[in-house]
Amino acid sequence: MDWYVLEGEKEGDDFRFFGIVDLNNDFGPEYGYFMLSELKGAFNMPIIINGKQTTLPVQIERDEYWEEKSVEECEIFD
Repeated sequence: MDWYVLEGEKEGDDFRFFGIVDLNNDFGPEYGYFMLSELKGAFNMPIIINGKQTTLPVQIERDEYWEEKSVEECEIFD
C-alpha cells in the first residue's frame, strides 16, 4: 500500500491528513481524509493463517528522501 499525504494538521494527540491512498487493488488510488492513528491501526488488522487468527507486524516506513512534487508527478498515476 502507498499513502501520500497532501496536507495535514495536528488534532489533539493525533494528526489528520488529506491524501491519496493506493491499496494496489483493481479500484485504483483514492483521495480522502485519514488519521495517523488509523493508519497505524490498519497494519494490525487480524488475518487468518492456517485456521488461526493472528496479526502480522508491519511497520510504517517514511520515505526520508522524498522530494516535494505535484500530484501528477506521483508514480501512482503512471
